This record gives sequence, structure tokens and C-alpha cells, in this order.
Amino acid sequence: MLLASPLFVDPDGPDNDPATWEDNNYRLSASSPCVDTGTNAVVEAGWLDLDQLSRIVGGTPSTVDMGAYEHRPVQPVAWLSVRLHGTPSTPYAIELDPSATGTAVTSETRNGGIQRIEVDFSDDVLLLDSLAISATDADTPPNNYTPTSVSMLDDDTLAIEFASGVLPDQKCYTIDLGSSVAYLVGDIDCKVRGLVGDVSNNGVTNFHDMSLIKPLNGQQATEANACFDVTLDGVINYSDMAFVMGLNGNSATCP
Repeated sequence: MLLASPLFVDPDGPDNDPATWEDNNYRLSASSPCVDTGTNAVVEAGWLDLDQLSRIVGGTPSTVDMGAYEHRPVQPVAWLSVRLHGTPSTPYAIELDPSATGTAVTSETRNGGIQRIEVDFSDDVLLLDSLAISATDADTPPNNYTPTSVSMLDDDTLAIEFASGVLPDQKCYTIDLGSSVAYLVGDIDCKVRGLVGDVSNNGVTNFHDMSLIKPLNGQQATEANACFDVTLDGVINYSDMAFVMGLNGNSATCP
């Protein structure tokens, strides 16, 4: 415990207002009583400081600095493509695989395509710059797409919204978080195939997809079967089959 001023470099920031924490500098000054007075045992491997460097350990014996200088790095633990089903609208997600490439990339199968990507993190995150998030397709050269909005749904879930039609069907997209989130490590991008009706997830919408929908006729949409409710009416039925029939032959290739 410290019963003294930690002597941060500039805790009020350039505007001299401690309440506007975004511009406050909480790095420890050289004369801070926190320097070399922490407890090494509580510092886990991989923890970073405010500059995203390994924790500073100095002194004799080597001792970590005390206080809030450290920050646990965070990484994405789930990528989801979310759409609303039925009335009243219920959000259901198709889980994406950030490590997938080629034919293994997951398809967003529902009418209207990719409209909301949610990213869950391993810990609470700070959104630094929503403009750092990018979406590109697999064309040569690639086209860039701008999210309609970016927001935090809660302390550890990021929502990336695209208005209907912003991301055209029959394309493969890479969503990249860039430097949007503080202390981000791990796999920060994820591919998703925009291909309505491709419930078989093989990159082609065809009669095989209709055959997969048929035995589910009459089922209510749930998180587990949401990809088959192509029309988003909340029920898997012959309307979904008819809709997919009209898309027969559509395809999208992911690198």
C-alpha cells in the first residue's frame, strides 16, 4: 500500500482537468515512490506497461514498479456475425473462425448479408480509435469498406455495424481491428464470406443447401440453427428453400 502521492508525470493532462482522463499521463515520474516498490509475484507473464512494453523491472534486487502502470494485454476470444430474427426481433449469431482461410471460412448465409460483427475479448477493453477498424474484400486490388458505426456493447464486447448493402453479397471480407483497442494482442483480424443461402458453408449456393434446409422445416430459429433461417422470419421453412433456389449458382471465394 502507498500512503503518498504516486507522482504521475501529468495526471491532469494538457487541459489541467483530471476528469478528462483520455489526455492524462499516468506514467510514473523518475522520483515516484512507486518505482521499484511493487510485488513481482503478482505480475503475470506478458503484462505490459502503458507503452505496451514489458513491465519495467529495475533496482537491486530487481523489483517491479507499484501501481497502475501495468495493463493486462487483451485478445479476441470470439468473432460473431449477428442478425435479427423474427418478431419481436431476436439476435442470433453465426460464430466465425479467425484462423480460417480458403474454403474453411464461415459464410454469413442470411438475407441482407453481413451487417453486424461482434468481437468478444478476454478482458475489459478501451476503444481508442474506431477509424482504425477496416473491412476489405478479396478483389485485386482490394476494395475498402467503412463501418457505419462502431461501439462497445459492454466492457468486453465490440460491435462493428454495416448498414444493409454496404458489404455486397458474393464476396469474402477481412475485418481487421488494427490499433482500435488498447493493449491488443493475438489474432486481430477475421475473414467472413458473404454468401446468402450457403448453409453448407462450401462457397457455393446450390440445391445441396436446399436439401439441408428441408429436414428442418418448421423449426423455430435458435442460436444453433440460425444460419438456416435465411429469410430471418424466425422459422425455418419452405420459404427459406424457395429463397435459396433463387440464388442457385451464386458463389464467393476466400483466399
